[in-house]
Amino acid sequence: MVTISWGSAPDQVADLWRLGAPGGPSPVLVSLHGGFWQASYARDLQDQVALAAARAGFAVWVPEYRRFGQPGFSVAGMLADVVAGLDALATVEGVDLSRVVVSGHSAGGHLAAYAALSGRPKVAPVGAVCDAGVVDLGFAARNDVGDGVVDQVFGPVPGDADPARLLPARVPVVCLVATEDRIVPASVSRSFAAAAAAQPGAEVTVTEVPGDHFSFLDPRQQAAEASLKAARKLVGLD
Repeated sequence: MVTISWGSAPDQVADLWRLGAPGGPSPVLVSLHGGFWQASYARDLQDQVALAAARAGFAVWVPEYRRFGQPGFSVAGMLADVVAGLDALATVEGVDLSRVVVSGHSAGGHLAAYAALSGRPKVAPVGAVCDAGVVDLGFAARNDVGDGVVDQVFGPVPGDADPARLLPARVPVVCLVATEDRIVPASVSRSFAAAAAAQPGAEVTVTEVPGDHFSFLDPRQQAAEASLKAARKLVGLD
């Protein structure tokens, strides 16, 4: 793993995980960490799944972003970091920019959906995999997911930071939900998928997998395996 700076701020960096010498440009998995957008959580949450994905044939790009609780935080700045972090892939040698899938866990699932649906990144993902993602901010706020954290970070009206307001989907979005998740319940993803189904566009699916909220961070768990399999399918590895 190597860490690459793509901006001047301390958190404008990304870890690149890649194993061996590729026979050609590698498909890319962009892996966004969760932690309810809080400064106390960082990209090392993704280390285990990033290594597993590298072993499965991906170049794995794990960008950091500015988070709530840091000096000068703004939602606009955080979203700009996610977009710029994706676009920084254009400076990385040996990657296939036509086969980029963006994935994320929990709050990272929200950011993955945002990156896939906003149309802002120049390095455009071919799809998104959202693991226990907070993909419908309005629904999550109304149902007090995270004990009010959505209102705290985004305010009472999340606006265009909310993937549910960026529909119809431009690319396939795979939402994975865990049977025993008590932190981000499956109803958040199901609300997002229902909103997507009401509009023409790319496919949004919700698939239930065994485990709890954190099973997606353990490559030995079925939830993490399902996430990696979905990413591989989106870039044509399966």
